[in-house]
Amino acid sequence: MMLMKQLIFYVSFLYFPFVIAMGWLMIRRSGFYRWGALSLVLLASVPAYARFVEPRILRTIEAEIALAGSPAEDGYDIRLLLFSDTHIGMFGNAMPLERIRERADTLDFDAVLVAGDLTYHLPEDQIEAAFHELNNFGEPVFVVFGNHDVGFPGPDLGMQLAGYFATLENVHLLNNRTEVLTLNGREIWLTGTSDLWQGQIEYPTENPPTGTPRIILTHNPDVAMRVPPNVRYDVLFAGHTHGGQIRIPGLYQRALPSQYGFDRGLYEEVTPASADAIAETHQIYITSGTGMVGLPMRLLMPPQVDLITVRLPQGEDG
Repeated sequence: MMLMKQLIFYVSFLYFPFVIAMGWLMIRRSGFYRWGALSLVLLASVPAYARFVEPRILRTIEAEIALAGSPAEDGYDIRLLLFSDTHIGMFGNAMPLERIRERADTLDFDAVLVAGDLTYHLPEDQIEAAFHELNNFGEPVFVVFGNHDVGFPGPDLGMQLAGYFATLENVHLLNNRTEVLTLNGREIWLTGTSDLWQGQIEYPTENPPTGTPRIILTHNPDVAMRVPPNVRYDVLFAGHTHGGQIRIPGLYQRALPSQYGFDRGLYEEVTPASADAIAETHQIYITSGTGMVGLPMRLLMPPQVDLITVRLPQGEDG
């Protein structure tokens, strides 16, 4: 399977001599041959665009999330930069972290959230070269692992990534861990989970004080349907779905890797389906990521980073 994916990646370069050959045919011939050659070029240009052009487009999506109890205006807010699914490794056309960091340099935010799947069959000796830019975002960076980082499928690089991130002053790995932060003058509890498919999530046993929000950072949005009833949180951020990656209407929905049909963007009222899960509705925000798996293509779903303004509830001190 890996060989087939790599073959598709490199065979795609034949598009360029193919276009030259079809151009020569259109110049030399007329009638049916000319129109036939033009039709073949147009047909081949769709996957070529998905392979060579769209994966290199980086867009910034701005969104606003109002947590329960936040005032209609003149309240507190924090700004979070969210991205995921960089999938650096097998496909050389994946969006590099340097491009993401350069975009971040033009934005104003309080913290960076990275929702897993950093790698895709990345050789262990390339970890430092691939991820040293995480230390250069200017604000603290909080990371969780996704299924591809821990061997579902591909090599399990969890220990190697954790060891490298521990050497980076600005990067904080939050697998099954909570950090109490002060962002824009407000206390926030940020809880990260390990990957759902890995089956090793350990949920927190303590809840924040009344009026202090908790944000959950995870990779797979299906985690939202399994949070235990004793864990209070306000919003969950995730990735994993790629927004379909190749977003052909009517078809991409079948490829979304979510048991509950999660796609992308903000889900404002999510109620867990299981009686064992928390009963209240929650907000979930899913970023469509920057990289690729399966095919080295993105279509109608270019790489993106999300700049999210989170409006906070009034604190106990007024």
